[in-house]
Amino acid sequence: MTTVLFFLLALLYSLATFVASSIPGSDISVPLWERWDLIAHAVEYGLLSYLVVGWVRRRWAGMVTTKMLIGTVAYCALIGGMNEIYQLYVPGRTCAWDDETANIVGAALVTFAVVKLSRGKRN
Repeated sequence: MTTVLFFLLALLYSLATFVASSIPGSDISVPLWERWDLIAHAVEYGLLSYLVVGWVRRRWAGMVTTKMLIGTVAYCALIGGMNEIYQLYVPGRTCAWDDETANIVGAALVTFAVVKLSRGKRN
């Protein structure tokens, strides 16, 4: 994918997280276990970090620094935190620190995995 495409996908996906957060809590069916949403949060923000890292790697021609990786996770944490605060105003939704923690963990794990796997391909 091109640099612009990764950037647009990351931006659209960031916006889509707010659309998903707009769904009232009563309209969300709950699977078999109570805290299934922590896995959903980790996957959701892991995908966001994949798109952001993809953009960063293409934008700076594969040169990825520690600051860029920290920035990727920080961006995902910021979007996740803003979503949690936004959910305070959505009926049936809540702002939860454990959800934000899952956002950060998912983003960090995928960011680390993408970088580790891409470095392994070069060796």
